[in-house]
Amino acid sequence: MTQADRVLSTPPTNTPVDTTRRFETLKDAEDALMEQGFKLVPNTCNWIDADGMDAGVYPVEEAYGVSKYRIEYRALDATPTRRRFLASAAFASVAGAGSLAFAAAAPNDVPKAVTVPRHSRPEPAFVLIADKLAGDIAHGEAIDAQDEADERGIGIDEADDRCCAACDAVNAIDWKLATTPPTTLAGIAAVLRFANEIEDGGMEWPHTDTIGREGWHYQLRATMAAAIEALIKAERAMLS
Repeated sequence: MTQADRVLSTPPTNTPVDTTRRFETLKDAEDALMEQGFKLVPNTCNWIDADGMDAGVYPVEEAYGVSKYRIEYRALDATPTRRRFLASAAFASVAGAGSLAFAAAAPNDVPKAVTVPRHSRPEPAFVLIADKLAGDIAHGEAIDAQDEADERGIGIDEADDRCCAACDAVNAIDWKLATTPPTTLAGIAAVLRFANEIEDGGMEWPHTDTIGREGWHYQLRATMAAAIEALIKAERAMLS
């Protein structure tokens, strides 16, 4: 298969976290990378963008052979960390290629206030999405440890405390995600897609059935509306 020349057989040892987004073909994965601003390094399987992020396409092997492909990311200029790779996973699996490429591919007549975070600060939406993913992993591990403690009858109280703490931490992140205004359109799109992804996976947000201001979804909508209004105001200021 001629496509195999551009597919890495195994991830590098410093790329421990897989993305969850799957592509039906190699071309689909490569198109997504190009939309995100990555370029293929000649005569290699590596893709690199202008910010020093490296990426590669890997086959997803199932019982009957390779059926899909995935993308993995790593920073070339920093020591890999779990948080960084979770952030990469959030970018690939939730934000989607279209929103991530918005700033890079936007027409020249789109003001920078719409595509660039104010004061060049990191987009808080992507940080919070990464925190949410990491928190859910930690919570799941705490639940597993709690189940194991219950089976053994040893360390039950300690395991219960850790599980409750992990649950509280995730809950706090959930509310931050609903009440922290993104600073770019890409961030707004990422949060809205992520909110649906969580529910598509069978999970719920806090107070998901609450009607009115106390509800998580109510606050999320209000926050996203405020973020869009802030971007519009910044755009008008730049054009005036």
